[in-house]
Amino acid sequence: METVTAPGRPPLPTPKVYGAKPRTASPDSSPILTGIIAGLGAGVVWALIAYLTHFAFSWGALGLGALVGLAVRKAAGEGNPSLGITAAGLAAGALVFGKLLIHLFALQPMIEDEMLGNQEAINAAYFVDMAERRAFSPELRAQLPDSLLSATIPLDLRQRMLREALDSARKAPLSARKIVVHRAVKSVAKILNEKVGFSKLFRAEFDWWDALWVALAIWGAWRIASKSSWTQHAATVEEERAASLAEERRRRQEEVRRARGEPPS
Repeated sequence: METVTAPGRPPLPTPKVYGAKPRTASPDSSPILTGIIAGLGAGVVWALIAYLTHFAFSWGALGLGALVGLAVRKAAGEGNPSLGITAAGLAAGALVFGKLLIHLFALQPMIEDEMLGNQEAINAAYFVDMAERRAFSPELRAQLPDSLLSATIPLDLRQRMLREALDSARKAPLSARKIVVHRAVKSVAKILNEKVGFSKLFRAEFDWWDALWVALAIWGAWRIASKSSWTQHAATVEEERAASLAEERRRRQEEVRRARGEPPS
C-alpha cells in the first residue's frame, strides 16, 4: 500500500487495519488449481466418511461447497463476482466427483449393512447366492435344469430350493451371512449394470433432497468466493478514508495559496 502525500507536507503514514492482510494473491497460487485440489480432497473425504459410517450424509455437500469457495478466495487474495462463478463451477464438479466415489465404493457396503439387519433380506440373499453357485444339496442339484432362470422349473423344485436357502440363512453365523450378502449384492449389481446401465443407476441416486443440498453447496461456494472478507473490507475503507483526508488537505492548501496570491502547486 503506498503512502499518501499532500503538497508541502510530510507523507501520511500508511493506514493500519488490525487483523487485515494485504490484498495480494500469492504469485505461486492459482485459484482454479487450488479449487480443484480442495474439491477433489473434499470429495474423497466425503466418500470415505460414507464408506466408514455406511451412511451418505447429504449435508456433506454443503461443507464441500464452502471449502471450495474458501480455497478459491484464499488463493485469489480477495473475492469478486467472477471468482464466485468459478468457485460455483468447481464445486459442482467436486460434488459429482464425490457422489461418484460414494456410488463406486460406499454404496454396496451401505446396502449390505442395511440387509444384514433384515432377516427377509438375508433369506433373499441366500437364495440368490445359492442359485448363482448351485449350492444346493446333491439330490436337489441333480434334478435342477442347466439354467435356474428358466420359468419351466417345477413348483416343487422351487419350493425345495427356497427351503434349503432359508435353512442355510437361519443356521449361518454372522460372519458367513456377511460373505453371502456381499456376494449376492455384488451379483445383483452386476446384473443391474448390464441390464440398466451405469449412467442410469448413478442418476437414480439423486433425489430432490440431494438436489437441494447440491444447490445450497453451489450457492455457498459462489457466495463465499464472490464476497471479500471483513478484513479486506476494513482495509478498503481505511484506504478510502486516507485518500479522502489527503484530498481535503490538498484542497485547503490550495485555498490558502490562492488567498496569499501564490501560484497553484
